[in-house]
Amino acid sequence: MSINTIPIPSYRRKNNLVRHSIKIVFDGTDIEQSFGPAYDIDLYNLEVGAKIIIPRIETKLLKIILSFDWEQGRNLSDVKDLLAKIENPMEEAHLRIQLYSPFSKFCLDQKVINLQDISIKNETEFLVDLSKVFGSLIIEYCIARDSAVKGDYFDIAEKPLSILSASKEIEIIIDDIETERTQKNFLPISPDDTGQFLFKISGLDNTGSELPEIHYHQDFDNHFKQDDLLCVDTAFMFSFLSFADNYLKWLLFKSIYDDQNKRYTALIDFISELVEVRSIELREIIINKPEAEDLIEIYLNYSKKLFENFQIKKKFKYKKHLKSLIEKEKRIKILNR
Repeated sequence: MSINTIPIPSYRRKNNLVRHSIKIVFDGTDIEQSFGPAYDIDLYNLEVGAKIIIPRIETKLLKIILSFDWEQGRNLSDVKDLLAKIENPMEEAHLRIQLYSPFSKFCLDQKVINLQDISIKNETEFLVDLSKVFGSLIIEYCIARDSAVKGDYFDIAEKPLSILSASKEIEIIIDDIETERTQKNFLPISPDDTGQFLFKISGLDNTGSELPEIHYHQDFDNHFKQDDLLCVDTAFMFSFLSFADNYLKWLLFKSIYDDQNKRYTALIDFISELVEVRSIELREIIINKPEAEDLIEIYLNYSKKLFENFQIKKKFKYKKHLKSLIEKEKRIKILNR
């Protein structure tokens, strides 16, 4: 007896029917910046002319202004194709925009736009209180139907708020979250009694896939958990160069490949980006372990690339980041006079 699998198709969708343009205004100042159709916006250390902008110093409120238009070759008839023939897209569907912060419990009321207004020169505005958010903001928008369809249909969305057309999310970075992301996703770090050392790494002689762990002195636990101390920011900024190089050595010389350990494979992906090799190439080196002389040569080459790329490839650029820390310290001194 044979078993036939009957595929059940989902309802029709057409993603990316709409495009956006975004402008951000630092409320109470003359600073505003247009980003066009950008999806990744880094406001932390934003350069405006010769000035480096730090959002929390410049303003307490961010005004985010969005305008929308149909993608080239798309229009209202594309939405009509996703509804029942008897339905009017201007009555049954709307563009919905949501803004929230993934790092804090912050979410603004959803904005709703009539589809006939998408190509009109109108703007949708969100006002964000920076004291209530940390890290970054996410903006998502989609075209969704409003109510349930009447009748029985096989390939169209039937339920209220079913998404007809989704778009890629927009991320707006407010704070320096790259170091936090790196620690959380790849490099385990915790307080401990490290004696006379500020930092120690345990487990660098581990054979296997259990990641070595970075420890900082427990006396600094409360300080290292704060995100507004310039000296701590600078200490981590430069220490991570050494941390990453130690993890590179451990991957090449000691670790045993294990594709079931997700933190281990994530570390490989992270390091491979920094040393400019495909992840699969680094995995093959770890698995096959070349002769010692060749492996040392590989390490020296990778270490040089890591040292350079770690400063420029991640979300914060070392040169730019240090300039912003100096600028922030100068402003704090002026405010404290």
